[in-house]
Amino acid sequence: KNEFSPFADGYVRPEVPVPKVDVCRSFPCRTLDTAADVFACARRIAAAVNGNARTVGFPDIFIGGGMKSGTTSRFEWLQAHPEVAKQETKETHFFTTNRTAREAVDFLTRQLSWQHLCKSRFKLASLEATAGGAGFPLQYRAANPALRAVLVLREPLTRTISELQHRATSYFRGDRPECLRRLFLQQCLYDLKTFSGFKTSHYGAIVQQWLHSFPRDQLMVARFEDMVARPATFYADMLRFAGLSPFDPGLSFFRAANSG
Repeated sequence: KNEFSPFADGYVRPEVPVPKVDVCRSFPCRTLDTAADVFACARRIAAAVNGNARTVGFPDIFIGGGMKSGTTSRFEWLQAHPEVAKQETKETHFFTTNRTAREAVDFLTRQLSWQHLCKSRFKLASLEATAGGAGFPLQYRAANPALRAVLVLREPLTRTISELQHRATSYFRGDRPECLRRLFLQQCLYDLKTFSGFKTSHYGAIVQQWLHSFPRDQLMVARFEDMVARPATFYADMLRFAGLSPFDPGLSFFRAANSG
């Protein structure tokens, strides 16, 4: 079934049992019918293993914003924290479309490293960072109603120029916006209607969607320009918001991971 939709409430049916197996080595939620039930089953197991020492979710923290708004930097900064589980992939795009139960199992066991999290007794926080994921708050709520989201907003025109420049590189050669296929970068800016990526700068609508889906205290909204000007202060505020211990990585730690 494909029922991990914006309308899923994320709560497992009480009659669904959790098998008594080695929950770290053998993920016991593989036989459930929907992605929402898989995530809810995983939360129940984590709470039992953790002893309810903290509210555990998958992911615990979401890093979002438009492309070229510091998503990579924030991901790397949090990955360096000793209380955050290490992950290889940043842009999973898992929550930007409907998912099946099988895909949810794969996401939890492989991308979020279920065994590693479980062996830590779920004391480590799980992290997911997808720039385009900011437009899908209901999918994140279905996976974890206790999620904490960090959204960083960049001045719209500057962000759009930076994204167009990024997409004009050879890395995005096969995925260039239509205007870049026909026009120069400067000419694309005269008609932003040709570039769908500009929609990710409609911040008012995006933030309203998150506020309709999560309590205000589960949402951190910051300006990209403030993050760049005072990265150490931003980092400390982000750790406090995410419920992580203070951590000083040193001044040389703060650099733009994907500058532009």
